[in-house]
Amino acid sequence: MTREAVSLDLSKHEGAVRSTRAAQRALADDAAKVMKQRLAVPEVSTLTGEHQRHQVRVPTRKKEDGTVISAGRRQDGRNYDGYGLTTNSHVVASAEGGKKESTMTLQSNGQLLVQSDDDSAYVVSAGPAVLASAAVTNVVASGGVVIAAGGAIAVKNDPVAGKAPKAPAALAKHGALMGEATKGWGTWSGAVDAAVAARDQLSELADPEFKTEWTATQASVTSRDLASDTHGTRNPLGKSAAAKKGGVAVYGEAGFVIGTPKFGAVHAEEALSLSSKNPSIAATEHLDLSAAEDASLTAGNNVALIGSQRVRVIANEGDLTLAARTGDAVEVMGKAIHLGQLEPDEPQEETELVSVRAKKRISLATDDDGEREEGDDGIWLKTPEVIDGLADSTIQLAAGESITLKIDDDTEYSIMVESGGAITITSDATTFTISDDDGLVFGDDDDDYLKASSDSIYAGVDSDHCIEISSDEVSIKGDSIELG
Repeated sequence: MTREAVSLDLSKHEGAVRSTRAAQRALADDAAKVMKQRLAVPEVSTLTGEHQRHQVRVPTRKKEDGTVISAGRRQDGRNYDGYGLTTNSHVVASAEGGKKESTMTLQSNGQLLVQSDDDSAYVVSAGPAVLASAAVTNVVASGGVVIAAGGAIAVKNDPVAGKAPKAPAALAKHGALMGEATKGWGTWSGAVDAAVAARDQLSELADPEFKTEWTATQASVTSRDLASDTHGTRNPLGKSAAAKKGGVAVYGEAGFVIGTPKFGAVHAEEALSLSSKNPSIAATEHLDLSAAEDASLTAGNNVALIGSQRVRVIANEGDLTLAARTGDAVEVMGKAIHLGQLEPDEPQEETELVSVRAKKRISLATDDDGEREEGDDGIWLKTPEVIDGLADSTIQLAAGESITLKIDDDTEYSIMVESGGAITITSDATTFTISDDDGLVFGDDDDDYLKASSDSIYAGVDSDHCIEISSDEVSIKGDSIELG
């Protein structure tokens, strides 16, 4: 079955429109007499096709056609093709029937623009606000971007009461919040400046030859000024601001969390400052800290570098310095401590010199008494087993006063070399001495049994039983003397 297309006869349309327009004008003239300056004559086009329009013009205090409401296909200098509302006064759209009964939707298939070219723009809600995009969401501002959490206040729609709308009451504490943020940044910046100055002073005091300075690099971190401009100077609600190069400020009264399951990057070309009372950097797997030039770790009190397995400290080209400037000691502890290597693995070079120096005492000991006191000044070598010393050419021991070699036992066995020119060998109570003054002397605690010098010799058990030889005489004493 074939259906015929419906045909519309528009031949009478123009006449009908003219009649309607005349009636509207007459009605408008009557209404204008009653409501003078309140309603202008509606305009209805008499044309068919592409240029159809219905337009209402309402006078305002400034212009007779200050507000224009139009619908249709015709464009002019005041409105777009479609539905348009133009006014040089206020526009309020308010749905006030309750949460479930009064909702509002603003949507389009094409571009959607919300803009104010002389004042602030506000989007406020009592519940969570969502700004979402299926592509990319852009937050762009030439003067700066502020993301702030805090300054909570109740949200309530203002009733339409015949006066100009004002800034939302929900932002009543925004200024105070920005002031707190600016104050906080100023305090933090001051604390960082003080910490950097103290750090540089400590570097100068502890390591003046190789000191490093953070003050110069941190001078580029103007967080105090940037926060003041971004939170305050360039952020006056209700006023248009001049275009200036701004920054991004993130401030949360209760804190902030930034995270991603993928990767993240923070980069500042000139300088970067990360500060907190208790900062923590944690890596679930690996942590790498690197610097193209210098790196330094400084603390006002203690520094601990701990590895559950191996810890390596390497200076690839220059010197490696471990120092306690004014502390009591540098402690190196381990089951085995190795200094130097004759055949090291590449790229390590072999050890050529090991130097141990001290102004008071050097102790080298294999000891079983961990609480033993260090003792007198000097060099102390001790082991419960064996000390081996070997030189292919010479072993030389020198002292300003004396050198003693002894066996520490119940009896005393020793060899002493004294600065006065005496060498004494002691075996229990018997001594053998060679000196410049007395020559050779052999005896015990009670008597000398043998004396020999350049001009005399004495040998005997006591002064009554002895032989004395001098350059002048020979004397033999005893109860019985046998010759031959």
